[in-house]
Amino acid sequence: MSAYWTASRQLKITLAAISVVWLVIVGDLMITDVWDETNALLLMASEPLASMNILEVIRAVWLQQLPLDIYRPLGSSLALGLGKLSGGNILLLRYFNALLMLCSVALLTRALAIRYNLESGRTVAFFAILLFSASSLITATWFANVFDAACLFFLALAIRMYVTGNLVACGISFALAVFCKESHVLALPLFAWLLWEDRQMPESQDRKNRIWLAVSMLGVSAAYWLLRHSFIPIGSDADIHGFDIDVYASSYASFIAGFLAQSSSFAHGSLFFWAGIAAMIALVVLTRSFEPKFTILAILGLCGPVYWGMFGYQGDNIMSHHNFVGRLYLIPFAMTLFVILAKAPRSAVLMVAFFSVWSMGVTWRQHFAFQQTYAEIYHLAESTEGTLFVHYPEKPLEDFRRDLMIGDFPDAAVRINPREGGIDGC
Repeated sequence: MSAYWTASRQLKITLAAISVVWLVIVGDLMITDVWDETNALLLMASEPLASMNILEVIRAVWLQQLPLDIYRPLGSSLALGLGKLSGGNILLLRYFNALLMLCSVALLTRALAIRYNLESGRTVAFFAILLFSASSLITATWFANVFDAACLFFLALAIRMYVTGNLVACGISFALAVFCKESHVLALPLFAWLLWEDRQMPESQDRKNRIWLAVSMLGVSAAYWLLRHSFIPIGSDADIHGFDIDVYASSYASFIAGFLAQSSSFAHGSLFFWAGIAAMIALVVLTRSFEPKFTILAILGLCGPVYWGMFGYQGDNIMSHHNFVGRLYLIPFAMTLFVILAKAPRSAVLMVAFFSVWSMGVTWRQHFAFQQTYAEIYHLAESTEGTLFVHYPEKPLEDFRRDLMIGDFPDAAVRINPREGGIDGC
């Protein structure tokens, strides 16, 4: 019996059990399509997409021939291709994200354990903290996050390949991540750190190969940005976000304060705001040696321009675009957590675990209420003769499948309650 319960087998069983619990938790949030999910389903049901086959869709995506305000060709190909294959089945689409999350966390966990010969306790800690985080939860339960989920998956695969010396596969995986989402650049500081650690490898050929890997990563990223700029000029009206200098400081302050919780469910200047900033400072201070500290600071620094103006303060409002903000933290949090579990003391790990797991509970409650609100509206639309009008100016929707209109309709009999969720007036 003792021969069966080896340390390796016990670790695998533990990680499998954690995964099952996580799947049960996210399963209760597979309620209904909301916001960008609904828009994607409507897009797929409309021309020209409705009459296209999958190959035609992929070609149109890569050549930016569809009405999309983003250029993430691999991520968009996955989203629209899977949408057509599944017939728009939101449950299957969301579980695809959940599968990507499980694979990504497993790949990063294995890479971390191999690279730094971690004890089982730290290995389990990394796996559980990343999986039971607000960023993982919202990514797995909102299919519109397939861009983040796919990008993290290919980055995790690239890191896994790197630590075992498969540099060609590492470069290919990174290139795939590049064409999933712009936030691939947030992994560059981690790769730079890993390459720096290996700078004194005795084999000259290995040094040359790693130099070529670094050059290829920067090259493919630069090629993507040039291609993206040719289709959607950076900072233009066609871009998904601008670069207003007046909002940079406020947005970045919110980002830092909510980093460990991957949430903006607080107000500027609140106790949680200052606690989040203080915890981030403590985290950097506690991290051992200069290189890991610099890596964390580089990741956080890059997030400023990448997420310029995309963060704010949700406060106590449930019905808000901030409900999905955890997705923006997914990649930088995963990369930072990798450094923390490799080099930071136990006190830092416990601090990160507290913020992240606690916030996952808050995000679960809010996302549940958010989806239930729309499920109630959809049910009401089905039982309403003619078009149902709902007053909610923040996110207009014209859903021809459900005969539903949501937007700035002050005289509508039905309204969404932004603070608590649910609908009023019916």
